[in-house]
Amino acid sequence: MKKYLVVVALLLLCVLGVVSASNTIGDVKTEKEVYSFEIGPGGYWDVFSTLSDVAPYDFDVYVMTVTNPCQVEVIVEDCCIMGDTIAMKAGRMFWKATSPDTIDVKTPRVLSVGTYKFFVGYLDVPGGLPAGYYVYVYGY
Repeated sequence: MKKYLVVVALLLLCVLGVVSASNTIGDVKTEKEVYSFEIGPGGYWDVFSTLSDVAPYDFDVYVMTVTNPCQVEVIVEDCCIMGDTIAMKAGRMFWKATSPDTIDVKTPRVLSVGTYKFFVGYLDVPGGLPAGYYVYVYGY
């Protein structure tokens, strides 16, 4: 029995050592990330991101540069379909979806060449934090 307890204790120490050295478990970042990308007609861009708190305490900033005039579609999808509510804000517009629903926004007009910003953050996370999501961007 003592050998069993020693083995379990050593395993726990090893696991705790790995967890405490990990950036994704022990030291979850609470700062927003800034993602910059370019898009044009026929273009595609995607990213997976993880947030460690709800907005306004943690959110991501997206800086999109339109290289040639085009319409843009942005899809935001919660990764784990646990009933989390995610939101996207661009200018005065605001969209939200509770998984398994996604945010799917296509610009109503062709965007001019230039730089545009949008923001993504969680509003409610019953699935627990940290929470991950995908962003897919298409240029038409």
